Amino acid sequence: MKKLSVILFALAALLLCGFSVSAAKTDKTNVKVIDHVVIDHVVYKYYSSYNNEWPAYYAVTDFFDTAAAAKNNTKTTIKIQESIDGIPVTLIQTGYYDIECDEVRSTHRTSNAVRKIILPDSITHISDSAFSDFGRLKTVRFPDGVTRIPDYAFRNCTSLKKVEMKTLTEIGNQAFENCRLLTSFQFPDTLKTIGERAFANAGLRKVSLPCAGFGGWDAFENCGNLVKVTFRDAVKTGDDTALVVASGMFQNCDSLKAVVFPKKTSGIWIENAAFHHCDNLTTIKNTTKIVSIDSAAFGYCWQLKKFVVPAGIQYVHPYAFLASVNLKTVYLHSTDTKLLQRSLEKFKYFALQDGNFLYFLRNDCMVYVKTPEMKKMVQEEGLHSKTAVRVSVAAPQTVTAERADGKLTLQWTAVKDADGYGVFLYDDTATGYLPVDAAVEGETCIIENAKQYGQYIVRAYRVVDGDVSWSADSPVA
Repeated sequence: MKKLSVILFALAALLLCGFSVSAAKTDKTNVKVIDHVVIDHVVYKYYSSYNNEWPAYYAVTDFFDTAAAAKNNTKTTIKIQESIDGIPVTLIQTGYYDIECDEVRSTHRTSNAVRKIILPDSITHISDSAFSDFGRLKTVRFPDGVTRIPDYAFRNCTSLKKVEMKTLTEIGNQAFENCRLLTSFQFPDTLKTIGERAFANAGLRKVSLPCAGFGGWDAFENCGNLVKVTFRDAVKTGDDTALVVASGMFQNCDSLKAVVFPKKTSGIWIENAAFHHCDNLTTIKNTTKIVSIDSAAFGYCWQLKKFVVPAGIQYVHPYAFLASVNLKTVYLHSTDTKLLQRSLEKFKYFALQDGNFLYFLRNDCMVYVKTPEMKKMVQEEGLHSKTAVRVSVAAPQTVTAERADGKLTLQWTAVKDADGYGVFLYDDTATGYLPVDAAVEGETCIIENAKQYGQYIVRAYRVVDGDVSWSADSPVA
């Protein structure tokens, strides 16, 4: 009887220390499960080996064993064990998909004290919603074996600033939604998928993405701090790689100013509302590979003033540029008249219907083409057109300024084949350069009563077929 009491006392002591053992049982996947182990309030679940098909392992099922432990936690770092009694910890299992409710639910408790989570190299899989709702979490380092950030992984981690990850192939739905302090993120060339609303409402400022067929709708929606988006050239398969900008991918990014598309790609497909309501978008570079522009792709882009339409474009939705009221300049950049004619058949349709491709084309929008023949073709369709032959006009390489007797004298180096020069002064109100004298014949300009301070540039120009072609800007004087 005394011996039995000692055994019972020992078992009770184990339970009080936070270790518990239950009778072996079999779950739905026929894996024998032994109950939880708790170390520093992190809850681990043990899965024994099964028919030699896989080895035994531990999974993290909660970061705090009780609600009280989470509430009273003062530790700023959660460090996951790499192994327990020689058995590796391979899985973060703190979220699951509820089939009945059709939603991902978190199974873990959170604490506002946690600033950092350290995952060991033994981790190979992470469940959906694994770290969601840690409001003060700032840093997470992923081990090399994890290449996918699952759905909802960091949703509502409003203080998250840094995610360390070497290899990344997939970012799940809403993975970083509402991460407002996440100002930067590395998108490697290995990345193939970005999920729906993956970075919605995040704090990203600049985004550099690989050329890929991203499928996530609204992936960067409402990123109010985002100012530039760059799609890098395809590097793995070269020109065979296509870029798909998904529906709503950057909509309502009202600080976005510039979009740079790749040069090396088989084609660019821009889906519905991809840049809808990007109110400050002014610059779109490398458009020649665009194959398709869908409905409202550039709708309500109030500051968009010019666009380069590839002559070989296959489809433009009638409402692609809906209400982009300042779009006044369109460039058609091909010398192939057959391709131009094919585009004009679509272009005329878009231009002459209310609310579609160029609603304001009928007023003062100008279509620039490369040859007089193409100019005539465009005008025969009832559109305004000028030739803008691309001539080689270099910018002046040096500009000097000298003030004397209340006059400012600007001088610059001559440019070969230039028909004249223009002098421009930076205007703070207009946030750009305004002309001081746009018809200077020599390499000197004298400005009477010039401001004491100012920034000047000079541009060279050539006159071709009665139209003016300007060079780039000179250095600032």
